[in-house]
Formats: sequence, C-alpha cells, structure tokens
Amino acid sequence: MSGRKDILFYIFLLLMLAGCEEETDWRPETTATDILVVQGMLTNELKAHDVVLSRTFSSLDGTPAPVSGAIITLSDGQNSWTLTERDTLPGTYTSPVMQGVLGRNYTLHIFFGEQEYAATSYMVPVTPLEPLYYHPMEGSDSLYVIDFEESNIPAMVEVQADWSFLPGYEYLPDSLTHARFYHYTLNNVDPNALFPPAAEEVGIPAGALLVRRKYALAPDYQEYLRTMLSETAWRGSIFDVLPGNVNSNLSAGATGFFAACTVTEERTVFRPEGE
Repeated sequence: MSGRKDILFYIFLLLMLAGCEEETDWRPETTATDILVVQGMLTNELKAHDVVLSRTFSSLDGTPAPVSGAIITLSDGQNSWTLTERDTLPGTYTSPVMQGVLGRNYTLHIFFGEQEYAATSYMVPVTPLEPLYYHPMEGSDSLYVIDFEESNIPAMVEVQADWSFLPGYEYLPDSLTHARFYHYTLNNVDPNALFPPAAEEVGIPAGALLVRRKYALAPDYQEYLRTMLSETAWRGSIFDVLPGNVNSNLSAGATGFFAACTVTEERTVFRPEGE
C-alpha cells in the first residue's frame, strides 16, 4: 500500500503544480529596425509590373509601413524604364507596359533619400504545365482537391479558383467562393520540405474557373524561396531549422527580392471526370 500512496502523492503534486499560474507582464525583447523591404517581379508577359517598397517591423502584431517618394528604374543594358508610384497605393511602383526577354540581365535601381539600392536578376525558360490531377475531398461528395505532380525542374505553380458564380454560392462571402494556393518544386533535400506541417485542404466544386500559372525559377530566386519557406510555411514540423535571415539579392541595407521569371498560364473550367 505504501507504494500506491507514493504514486498517488506524486500525481497529486504534479496536478497542483500544473494548476499554478502566475501572471507576468513579460514582453518579447524587440530591436528597432529600419530596413527597406523590396518585393518585385518582372515576367515575360506584356504588361505593367509592380515593385513594392516597405519597412521591416519588430512587434509581433506589426504591419509593414509603405515607403513613398523613392525613384525606381529598371534596365536591361539596352533599355531603361522608370517606375511610377501609384496614387491610390502608396509604396507600390509600376513600370510602363513591357515584357522581360530571355537572355538579358535586368537590374533594379532604387534611390531613396541619400541611399541607393540595386538588385539584378535573369530569366530561365519555363516548361509546360503538367496535366491537372485531383482527388475527391474526404467527407464530401461534391468537392475535389487539386494534386501537384513533382518534377526535377524548379518551378512555382500558383492556382486561383473562383466558384462564386455557381448555383448556391452566389451570395456567400469571397472567403468561401475563392481560393489561391501555391506549390513549389525546389532542388533541395531539406527534411522540413519533405515533411512539412499538415496544411488545410481546399475543396473546389465542379464548374469552378481555374487559373494555373507556372513560374520558372532561376537558382538565386529558388534559394530565396527555400529560405523564405523554411521561415514560414515549412515551420512547425519536427525538422525545423534554427531561425535565420532569408536570402536576398538586394544590396546592403535592403532585403527582399527582385525576380525575373518566365511564366505560362492556363485558364480552364474545372470538369472532374464523371461530373
């Protein structure tokens, strides 16, 4: 009986300790930062291209502050374009209608105050989109989940789905009738990429409008995405890496990435077999 009483005593002690809570006003230590963040992509599509400037923030619930008043130019060694800040979207700078060309290096120059920043990128050829694969969503007889086929060629695939016009969905909020998600194929052997945290599946009904876009990834942009995903979407697995800085092709004093990508796009109405 003595052994049993000892066990019960330790269980009681553990329960008491687990129930003790002490209020604290501990706040995470923050460091003031004032780093320029650059996000921009040039593609082979004939259109205006955006570059977004903001500032880093240190608080857990902070939001990036847009950076206005910069002068931004883009050049390929033969031509030069000046980007214009949007009146209705501070911190977003738009190029004239243009398109990137394979075989050229594109350099982004940013002049802000007394500082100058630069980044150079180039395009690699994009391969055709793979056939559309899918499977029925578990627990539903009318929704399907898009599957992604792996390949040996680095790429980023973006899928946008819209079924707001289908009967029964017309009056639902956008969050229940639209979806956007990405799939990355990267040349790496990161365990947290092979075993990422479980992600919520997106169920799509037959008849939805699908827009699939495939971006070819140059090695430097692929490395940026790998480090970015390691700090975001891949975190939470048992193979987490120590937090670190995300790669960047911006010169000192700035972070983020300026990418040049060839893109292919396909627009289809989702018609699962048998529907």
